[in-house]
Amino acid sequence: IRLLREHAEASQEPARTTLAEFDNVDLVRSYWITNVIRAEVNADAVTADQLRSLEGVRAVYLVPEYRVPEPESTEASPDADGTTYGLEQINAPDVWDDFSTQGEGVKVAVLDTGFDVSHPDLELYSDDSDDPTYPGGWVEIGPDGEPIEGSEPYDSHYHGTHVGGTVGASAPDGDTPQYGVAPGCDLMHGLVLPGGSGADSDPIAGFEYVLEEMGADVISMSFGAGCGLFGPVYEDAWIPVIQNALAMDVLAVTSSGNSGEGCVGSPANIYDSFAIGASDENGDITEFSSGDTIAADNWEEPDPEWPDEWIKPDVSAPGNEVLSAEPGGTYQNLSGTSMAAPHVAGVLALMLSANEDLTAADSRSVLEGTAWKPDDWSEPGDEQDVRYGYGIV
Repeated sequence: IRLLREHAEASQEPARTTLAEFDNVDLVRSYWITNVIRAEVNADAVTADQLRSLEGVRAVYLVPEYRVPEPESTEASPDADGTTYGLEQINAPDVWDDFSTQGEGVKVAVLDTGFDVSHPDLELYSDDSDDPTYPGGWVEIGPDGEPIEGSEPYDSHYHGTHVGGTVGASAPDGDTPQYGVAPGCDLMHGLVLPGGSGADSDPIAGFEYVLEEMGADVISMSFGAGCGLFGPVYEDAWIPVIQNALAMDVLAVTSSGNSGEGCVGSPANIYDSFAIGASDENGDITEFSSGDTIAADNWEEPDPEWPDEWIKPDVSAPGNEVLSAEPGGTYQNLSGTSMAAPHVAGVLALMLSANEDLTAADSRSVLEGTAWKPDDWSEPGDEQDVRYGYGIV
């Protein structure tokens, strides 16, 4: 982090100095993890070509809007016996018993819409206002990309509470089965998409914060851009984010999207991302689960070490009618790859808790190598395809 900060400060200085002299450009924030400057520009007075001509500037991008997909919702009908189908499908209960862990000692950060800590099954790293670390494991990123001082945990939507519950909800009381994959993990949350959508600068700022200030071991991201009327977004700014996290031994789990076969949004479409598709209770891949073969030349500056093309998703996990927490202390079933990604984030927490020596590359390799597909699936079980990836974790 220190080296990335020093590099960003030095390389951005000429452009920042010149931009500060423009009357129609307001510097908003700079980012060390991806070496980007964010600015608000009066496009009637300053052209993109003028900005590109500045010393040190390699490219200029319009900030796309990132959003959490609106999942399909069905009424929850909890069955008090045991665990959800999702936990059974990925063998989480067996791991709890065989390895005597539920994710203890592993920090999982969810970047989403917020988190309802008043729910009886949910808590962050510390939700005790008397704790000196309060609100430990919580950050709200404001419109300028900076943390909002004094913000206390809340959910601005409902999506983040559901996603976070799948990662690490504790054993519920009453008529609800266990639905948290790693209930012993240190769950953290960054509110980066207020109301469910926002510019990508906010998720990147949240990404930086949970890495540097919270020491996240795993980052779960159930949002994306693209696959709408104008097709996929290929966002160069996310490439160093994912790659630098891997260099810090942190795996970022991304949902592949809900556009079906033929389109994978950003940042899940990046070669280095760990993109997750969605399975149903029968082990079939849902119709909405995104998958595609992606070409490197879609990006302005693809990594020269990338292959010419690759397949996404990488693996899949339960994402259809997934039972999890709802703000207000209740529950709901939601469907989407947003629900699949936190299953995998929870699995990574179990793996790292059982073996703290696993690297991010090791963890990814193990998940891909042990993933499975139904016996009647037409594609080879040991090869990646655009529906399952390598299979269900």
